[in-house]
Amino acid sequence: MNDSPAEQALAAFRQQIDRCDLAILESLRERARVVELVGVDKRDRGLADVYRPGREAALMRRLAATDSAPFPTASLLSVWREVIGASFTIEGHPLHVASGSANAWERARNHFRAARHSRASGARAVVQAVAAGEATVGVASLDDDEPWWPLLAELDPPLHIVARLPFAPGLYPVGAPGALVIARNPPDPSGDDLAVAIAAEAAGEILTACGDRFLVAAREIGADMIPVGGYAVPIVLKETAG
Repeated sequence: MNDSPAEQALAAFRQQIDRCDLAILESLRERARVVELVGVDKRDRGLADVYRPGREAALMRRLAATDSAPFPTASLLSVWREVIGASFTIEGHPLHVASGSANAWERARNHFRAARHSRASGARAVVQAVAAGEATVGVASLDDDEPWWPLLAELDPPLHIVARLPFAPGLYPVGAPGALVIARNPPDPSGDDLAVAIAAEAAGEILTACGDRFLVAAREIGADMIPVGGYAVPIVLKETAG
C-alpha cells in the first residue's frame, strides 16, 4: 500500500533530521578526538588545571550570544554542559564533586552533569575534601550555617573560590540561594569576572557574613581585604531577561 503524499513528506523530513543527527554525532566525535589530544598534552607537561571555569564561562557566553533561534538558548547551553562534563572523562580527568547542603547538591548536580558526585557532612567537610585531594572541586551553598569560607585563606596551600552557581539562571531552578565552587587551582579569567575576598566592611556585593567578617565580590579588591578567589559574572539569558 502506497503512502499518502503527506506521509511521504513527513518521511522526507525525518530523513533530514536523521542526517542532521549523524552530522552532530560526527562533530562530537571530532571534538572528542581533540579533547583526547588535549589530555595527552596536559599529562606530558604535568599540567593539573583540569577544571577551567573561566574558559567554560567564556564558551557559554559565546553560545548565549549566538542566534540559535528557533532552538532555545537555555536548551543549547544545557546540551553543552553535558558535552563539557563528558569531556573531562574523555580527557582522562573525570571530575569528583563534593557538596554539602541540599541546595549545594542540587546546584552541583545541575552544573557538573557527568561528574562523580558525593555528599559531605557540611560545608567544612567539603573544604577539607578538596584540600585533601579527595574531591576535584567542592560546592558550598551561600546560605550554609557553617562559616566555611574563612578556612580558604587559612589552609596551606590555600583553596580558591573559582565559580558561582548558577552561572546561567535560566538553566536551573531559582528561588534557592546560589553556591560557590571551591578548587585547589586559582580561578582563570573569563573576560568578565569578579574578585572574591574576606573583608571587615561591607564592600561590593555581600555574598555572606559571619560576625564582623564579610565574604564579598567586587571588581577590585582593597588592600585591607583577603583575596580568596573570583568567578565569572553570571549571564542572563535573553529568554529569561525581564
